[in-house]
Amino acid sequence: MPKQYINPTAIAAGSQITKADMDTPFLAVDLDKMESNIAQVVQGINHFQVQWRPHCKGHKSPAVARKLIQAGAIGATCAKLAEAEALARGGVTDLLIANIIVGDMKLQRLAALCQIADPVVCIDHFDQAQPMSDAMVSEGVQVRVIIEVNIGLNRVGCLPSETLALAQQLNQLPGLKFSGIMGYEGHLLPIPAP
Repeated sequence: MPKQYINPTAIAAGSQITKADMDTPFLAVDLDKMESNIAQVVQGINHFQVQWRPHCKGHKSPAVARKLIQAGAIGATCAKLAEAEALARGGVTDLLIANIIVGDMKLQRLAALCQIADPVVCIDHFDQAQPMSDAMVSEGVQVRVIIEVNIGLNRVGCLPSETLALAQQLNQLPGLKFSGIMGYEGHLLPIPAP
């Protein structure tokens, strides 16, 4: 029997289907709950007067990312370059790629991403920065970079004592625009077992 697909037009017209009728993977969203959750986050963000750049690794959806930006987020955070490319194709342009990008192929993709979006990427060593700058210059673009500082997780990041020197080096590279620092605090936020 040939594979059957749900007709999106029929869904939009109100046809009754069940979850079992849907082809996977698909994103199913309770819009009322999502709106309520967004409102709660926005209330907290406004109360503490901080900026907000939610991670998209859970939803991987340009539509959801755009909704969060409309609610006040300054952009989206992605785990990797491919997620950023997908969001950019979906109209989200202010993108933090929270993992280190290395390798000629990925640097070429990053340069192409800079043609349609304004990503910011993490750097933790000059050996990563120089090839990135060269790739951006060769394509006539510039990419925002932030220094990932190791604040104790010992997964990635330069030592705090190395941050100033690396920032000064990054500031001299023509393909890069030094834009700040970040550190990942996941190890500092333990969630006790229920």
